[in-house]
Amino acid sequence: MSDKGEWHGGDVVYPQAKFFVVLAVLVLLSACSTSSPTTPQPRPTTPNPTTPKPEPTEPPKPGELGVYLSPSTTTYANSTLTLQVSVVGGTPDSVQLLKNDLPFAPLSSTLKYDWNTSSEAEGSYTLKARAVQGDKSFDSSELTVVVDRTKPTVDISSRQPVPGATNISVRAPISVSFSEPLKASSLSDGAASLLNASQSVSKTLALSDDGLTLTITPTGQLVSPDTVEITFGNSLTDLAGNALASEGSSWRWELPKYFEYGTSLLDTGTAGLQIDSKGQPVVILITYGGENTKTSVKRWTPDGWHPLGPEVVLGRTIFLSSLVLDADDIPYLVWRENGRVYIKKWNGSSWEILGGALNINQSESVNSAKLVMGRNQKLYVVWGEAQSIYIKQWTGSSWINAADPLGLGNVNFNITPDLGITSDGRPVIGWCGQLLGENGLTSDYGVQVVEWRDDEWLSYFAGVVCEASFSMAITSTNDPIAVYKTDLTNGPFEVIRWRAGRLTGYPNPYSDFTSVYDYASLLVNSKDNPVVTIAGGTWPIVETWEESDWQTRDDFPNSDACCLINSAELALSKNDVPTLAYSEDDQTRSFLRIVGLNR
Repeated sequence: MSDKGEWHGGDVVYPQAKFFVVLAVLVLLSACSTSSPTTPQPRPTTPNPTTPKPEPTEPPKPGELGVYLSPSTTTYANSTLTLQVSVVGGTPDSVQLLKNDLPFAPLSSTLKYDWNTSSEAEGSYTLKARAVQGDKSFDSSELTVVVDRTKPTVDISSRQPVPGATNISVRAPISVSFSEPLKASSLSDGAASLLNASQSVSKTLALSDDGLTLTITPTGQLVSPDTVEITFGNSLTDLAGNALASEGSSWRWELPKYFEYGTSLLDTGTAGLQIDSKGQPVVILITYGGENTKTSVKRWTPDGWHPLGPEVVLGRTIFLSSLVLDADDIPYLVWRENGRVYIKKWNGSSWEILGGALNINQSESVNSAKLVMGRNQKLYVVWGEAQSIYIKQWTGSSWINAADPLGLGNVNFNITPDLGITSDGRPVIGWCGQLLGENGLTSDYGVQVVEWRDDEWLSYFAGVVCEASFSMAITSTNDPIAVYKTDLTNGPFEVIRWRAGRLTGYPNPYSDFTSVYDYASLLVNSKDNPVVTIAGGTWPIVETWEESDWQTRDDFPNSDACCLINSAELALSKNDVPTLAYSEDDQTRSFLRIVGLNR
């Protein structure tokens, strides 16, 4: 021990007083106290459930007493609260508690006190301890105690999804807010139950930092169509320990088989649909209006559609025809303006042009253009110009030729080429229309698929009878698969695949569709099986090849059986969940609906 006062791990040693006094006193609440609660304080930190011996936070000055009160942080109470006082640096003549600066309870030789708050009015109180030595007094830091005996309640207007809702996605966020902060330590897995189809579903519970909002995230699979219900147990409490009131604490909603993204859009069509890595759609919307035709690109979030950039007036000189997403969910689109082809990328705040106009001869008009994101995550574009088909690849800074132009001869062609990219980055082009001969296109019609290999265009196959509605995709093993219609008026749809050097066919998907309006598009799922969309009747069809047969989904909703589905755009999530954007036409107006299988 030195001759000077030293601080030793919570004790102070002085030459004038070679002792350390810690007094714990049990004092009963003064029934005659007239102090009243002050205005309730903002939400404090969660109090320590126990009341340890108060530890000095800094040494007292020589000749002074250090007085410390525990709890030391804002505390909530609904019954008895234990208070403890410590005095260091000397022996006090007396110690007392003050409440709202009024004497609360004089303390004797033990300074441990159980304060029965049940007789106090609800509200906020300021406490401190005061030690008297001779004619001097020394105070502790102030302690705020909030007396609260009111049960927390559910804010019924905050419940999400809305109780009784019928068009809710299985991915919709689930949350609820409360009338006051809840105690984090009262949150356990059994505090809330998530029921789907009357069965318990595993989930995680997360309380917001301010304790006011609970988020429930399913970790098990929700089943649709069926009901989801949230119920609460009796373990959740507020900071004072009051249990959550039962009124309004449970609610339910419906999961439909198909989830519709927003409401039907009048006089609107789409030029592109993709699904991002979170399973949410991104779509090009075109609102028709002659010279006032407008377009916008929108992304769906749990609270609705959000535009990516401002709406643009298209007039009669601007066309959008394709949309893709990269691995980071960044969208790219084809923009044709006054006959020129541009590729635009969303940079987070605006659409930027990648590399300027792509046309070889900008005086020539472009009859089609399509974007493809390869499995190698490189961006490709194909378009037809004059008597050739061009394919470019974006390097990250410029466009380069992905292949030599495919010459079609000295004829005006009327084909819309589809583009696929093999796993090693080779372009494959296919179309339904005039077939290639030695000197370019001939007068014969059919399916034509060619591949760029060893610095030349090689034919996969040609000559299959085809008159309309061609769509193609490439499998992970580089097999082209195509769907087409054999006859514009009455012919069925055919699906073919070039595999191991042989052309093979699948049974006709939904062959009873024969309307002149019918058309089909095709994608390949994660199992390398074709998924075909057929439209033209009074509802859209999605067919998926599984093992040895087509699995049909023909129950996508149609608001009116009188309406024709005159277009349909298909997109698949990474889990192969289909989403359709399709137009219903009642012969007076058209409506765009975007609907996905709800799983």
